[in-house]
Amino acid sequence: MAEKAGAKRAKMRSARNVPPAPADWFQDTLRKFVQLLDLPPNWDGYGAREVDPAVVEQALRVLLEVAPPMAPVPYVVPSPAGGVQVEWHEPIGDIEIEFKKDGTASFCMETDGGALEKSAPVGVSCN
Repeated sequence: MAEKAGAKRAKMRSARNVPPAPADWFQDTLRKFVQLLDLPPNWDGYGAREVDPAVVEQALRVLLEVAPPMAPVPYVVPSPAGGVQVEWHEPIGDIEIEFKKDGTASFCMETDGGALEKSAPVGVSCN
């Protein structure tokens, strides 16, 4: 009986060490971010900066923490200042998160019930 319990505990420990499967949206989103990193300076013809790799890394870290695994694949667009914006436009509403080079992020959510906008340093709660 003690051997069975020990084997169960060992299985549980090894199961905890298995990395979680990536979210459904992750691969497509990562591909989009890589494409943004390939944009040259002045990609918009108006003096836009290159997308900062540190901003892309921040955005991916935040998305992995807050976006559910079954979330739709977001739109990912560059900002002229070197940041990135991640957007979801769904029938129930719109969500936009802009990640800026200064380490802050702006969040906007709009539904039929109204809009909510917040800005904060990345990693800080926007409550």
